Parts: sequence; structure tokens; C-alpha cells
Amino acid sequence: MKEIVLKLSEAENVLREWFEAGIAFNLIFGPLHFRKESGLVHLRKCLAKIPLALRPQYYDILEKAFSPRHNILDILFRNNYDYDSLMLRGQLYAYAECLTKNYPKMPLKLLLTAAATPHSVLEPKKIIHAYYKVRTELERNSRQKLNITIVDPTLIALCKLVSERQLTSNLVDIEYGNPQGKMTPFRIHSFDLFTNKYRRLSNEKFSLDQVHGHFISIAHKLALGRDPLNEVSHPLLKDKKYTQWAPILHALCRKHENSSQVEYYKKYSKKFPLKYKHEFDSNSINHQIEKLNKRYCSLFRFLKPSPENFSQNQRNALKTTPPEVMQKMIVYHMIMFYFSLIKNAAWYIKVRDFMISLKMSYPQDYASKLFAFSSGDECMDDTLYNSFNEIFSANPVGLFPWMFSGLLPEPMELMTHYFSNKKNKDIEHIDKKTSPLEILI
Repeated sequence: MKEIVLKLSEAENVLREWFEAGIAFNLIFGPLHFRKESGLVHLRKCLAKIPLALRPQYYDILEKAFSPRHNILDILFRNNYDYDSLMLRGQLYAYAECLTKNYPKMPLKLLLTAAATPHSVLEPKKIIHAYYKVRTELERNSRQKLNITIVDPTLIALCKLVSERQLTSNLVDIEYGNPQGKMTPFRIHSFDLFTNKYRRLSNEKFSLDQVHGHFISIAHKLALGRDPLNEVSHPLLKDKKYTQWAPILHALCRKHENSSQVEYYKKYSKKFPLKYKHEFDSNSINHQIEKLNKRYCSLFRFLKPSPENFSQNQRNALKTTPPEVMQKMIVYHMIMFYFSLIKNAAWYIKVRDFMISLKMSYPQDYASKLFAFSSGDECMDDTLYNSFNEIFSANPVGLFPWMFSGLLPEPMELMTHYFSNKKNKDIEHIDKKTSPLEILI
């Protein structure tokens, strides 16, 4: 993409989205000093030490490691390596783990762009330079009603940031199965969030229902071609004309470089058009820094949420739901589950036969074996393991293997529970009885 032509009537709205994304990018990755401590710069330096001939191999490994479908540890240490390779992979893993703790899930390309500081095209100072450049062109062309031609590398990078959904596309990955009539089964990957491995590592005192729902919602929006970031609160350029964007961009640059008012003025006052010199007013910039902090918090809650980010009311929604409504929700979802199995009866018969064999071989801990097979923790040359891989590699319903371990009731058990004379309407009883089903709601 060498140039972009914007219609004058659309230019302001398009540019607003671009600059909003540029602000979000820099808030997410943090100021200059933090990037040097967070693992970003260390990862880039580590890659720079790799011989040129080997770099494509390691870039490919890291791209997979930062993909929602994979686990960093599994990718970096999947096979045996010589000592030097093992040492390098150990360093890469340490930096990658550090990045996952400090940042939301981002693609490798974006991480390396942020690590290229202070030479990245998305540096705040370059974003401000691009802003004044395109602003001057907008003011000139508005009098002649001409389109705007974009050739600035920073603006083109901002365009890609938005059009490719780079800030959110790596949060989830959707794996589609074979179409079945008007329906297509799919599975959502978000690193280990939806696997039993994540549940073992997470703090069990919290319910992850809301976190799961949050990422499912993100996947839905991405599948529809919408930008999930549009729903993050405290946007900074909303309802502002392009002539009003300067103070927030200056505040971003000052925050990024950790500069005082005097230092910032001395450094940049002569680098931008003289007619905009009044926009360096310290009071307006100081006011915007507080807004940047609010936006930063909103972005992190959205991109890297934890159960604590959701209100207690949300977490208690199931307990406050009327029993009749709860019953309908569960029955409706289970009917959908049963229909999926009926539609793929031949495959489900294989699953049932496999479960019978698994229970006979491991009567005491068949469920834990199923979880081990699912996460690949026991990659053994085992008949059952090979059978498991064969069955679930052709999974037509997109459901996780542990759902077939006996946690979900058979149709008659569900009918007996809800429609027999002994059914109990007490909300606590229903909540406890159906807890394994909550993930389906």
C-alpha cells in the first residue's frame, strides 16, 4: 500500500479512527521507559543476535507462539534441540512470558513495531508530525473540494492498524468446521482461556463466565467485520473536529517521553508549523493527560480483562435469575447440544465407544486422562490416545472433548430433573445441579 486516496467528505471520520487507533497503540504498549523494561526491547535485541539464515525459522516459531491457537511453551519446546538452540529458546520464552504478563495478546509484528522505539513509524512524535501534515492538506483542499492523497508512512501504518484490526485480531481465532446445511460449526481459540489447562492454572475462586463471554463477544464482532475497540469507553477524539486533535496528541507524546512542559516545548516547538505554535499551551495538554489515563484503563480492562473487572451483580446473575427462566435457558441450550449430536450421529457413536474404552482402561481417573489427552500433556504412543486424536481431529460439532466426559446430562436425565414430579425450584439447588452447564449459557 503506497498511497491512499480519501474523499474529502469522508476524510475527517476516517482519519479520526486512524488517530484513535494510534493513540490506543501507544497507550497499550506504554511509555518509552516501560517498553525498555517490559520485555519488548529485550525480545528485539535477542532476535537481532540470531544469524540471518536462522531468523526466518525463529520468526515463524514466535508467530505461532503468539497465535491464539497455540501455547508459547508448547511451541518453543515442542521437540528436542541442541544446547545452543535450547538456550536461545529459553531466552525467547522468558521474554515472551514477560510480554504476556505486561500486555494484552498481540501479534508478533505489532510487538516488534512497538519494540522498535524510538524509530517506529507509530511513535507519538511521528503521529503528531503526520497529523500536522494531513491537517495542512485538509485545510488547503477544503477550499478547492479536492480529495486527500495519503503517502505518509505513519498514516499508512495507522490505516493498516485499523483495517486489519491489528489491536484485537490476535485476541481470538475462530476455527470453522465443515458446513452442515445452513449451519457451520466453529471453535473459538484464545490461547488457553477455553481449555482445561487454563482452568488448572487460573485462580479457581473466581468464575470465568464473564471473561469467556467477553471474548466470545469480541470473536462475534470480528467475524462480522466490526472493530471491537469502538465499544471501549472514554474515546479521546469522539465528536471532535480534526482541528481539535492536537492537544491530545501532544499529551500522548509528552506522556510517552516522560517530558516536563518546558522540556517538551523546547524540543518540539520549532519542529511543527509556526501557525500551530499556540497548541503547545501547557494547560490544555495537562488536562488531556488525565483523559489519557482513563482511556488506558478502559483499554486494558477490555483487552486483558480479569474476573475482578466485572461487577458483583454480573457474577451473581445466575443466582438472581428466576428458576423458571434458568430452566428454559438450560433446556434450550441442551436441546441445541442434542441436535448437534443427532445431526452427527455416526461421529457421536465413535465418541461414546471411545469413552467406554477410556472408562474401562482408567476407571478411577478417566476424566483426568481425557483432559490430559485434550491438552497434549501426555503425547504417548497409546492406542487410546491415537483413537482420541483421530476422533477429535474430525470434530464436526466444535465442542471440546471434556464435554463428553459425563459432565453434561443425557436427554433422559435432563428430562427427569426438570419435568419429573420431584423437580426442585429452589434457585440454589438448580444452580448447583447445573453448574457444569453454565459455560453454555
